Amino acid sequence: PCTFGRSYAVDWGVGLIAALIMIVRVFMTKYMSLSTVAAILCCPILLALFGAARPTGPIEAAKVLFIALLHDENFKRLVAGTESKFALGSH
Repeated sequence: PCTFGRSYAVDWGVGLIAALIMIVRVFMTKYMSLSTVAAILCCPILLALFGAARPTGPIEAAKVLFIALLHDENFKRLVAGTESKFALGSH
């Protein structure tokens, strides 16, 4: 959430697109961690396409690296096939 918040603060369109990417990926893969990282990876590209100021690029790149490091355990579980899947309701 705080990472999308920064994207919204820089360009609300980028934040909205990133949130939509995350939602679509969650419904496609059922993996919240993978969906979040995929959306965050898109932010620097989207910001460049939308013409954000240059100082934003290094900050966004650092954010992507930080998020990837935070999700290290999730990536290991994804590779091992033990990552839990997202489910709506109480199935």
